[in-house]
Amino acid sequence: MKKWIIPIVVIVIAAIVYFNLKMNKEQAVEVQTDVVKRHTVEEKVSASGRVKPVTQVDISANVAGEIIEMNVKDGQNVHKGQVLAQLDKVRYEAAVVSARAVYSSTKVAFEKAKKDLKRAQALYESGNLSQADLDQALAEYENIQSNLAQAESGLKQAEDNLSKTTIISPIDGTIIQVRKEAGEIALGSQFQADIIMVVADLSKMEVEVDVNENDVVRVSLNDPVEIDIDAIP
Repeated sequence: MKKWIIPIVVIVIAAIVYFNLKMNKEQAVEVQTDVVKRHTVEEKVSASGRVKPVTQVDISANVAGEIIEMNVKDGQNVHKGQVLAQLDKVRYEAAVVSARAVYSSTKVAFEKAKKDLKRAQALYESGNLSQADLDQALAEYENIQSNLAQAESGLKQAEDNLSKTTIISPIDGTIIQVRKEAGEIALGSQFQADIIMVVADLSKMEVEVDVNENDVVRVSLNDPVEIDIDAIP
């Protein structure tokens, strides 16, 4: 009887081992392998900003006056040198007339003083004029010469102010904002711009972005960027 028990036990053990091996083979986890390769890791920085023209000019008056003509409107294309607006120039024209009169009379006086000095020098050299009289003629000449320079400067300033009553576009572009209308006063302050309108070249745009200080170190010159504009789906 014992002779039969041993073979049966061996058969049972072998069957159990076979069954376990088969189950383990069916339940084995498949492992995939690959060759190690070098890849570029992309790191993105997100920030909000605004799109604006590269070239944008605030147009203001350099002299004060009432705006009597407004020749453009929002969205209108303009070219360099085009008249955008006209200020009242009556008092500036009067200033030019007055400055020209002063310059003309001073010019006449200067020519007379120059001749008088030349004559005085000739008389002095011939011994017919004292040193004091020569010095007086020279002083009068220099004084009128100074007055002539001031009169000439005043005339140029008056003419320059008159030219500034006509406001022209400094660039080719588009009127993106008109802030004043005909009948309003342009202050013409040199210390605080009184903006009449804004003109910009919309053919070249740029994006101004506020990058978080923690992300600045992750941004380099010439990095590629992606721009999403809310107004454009």
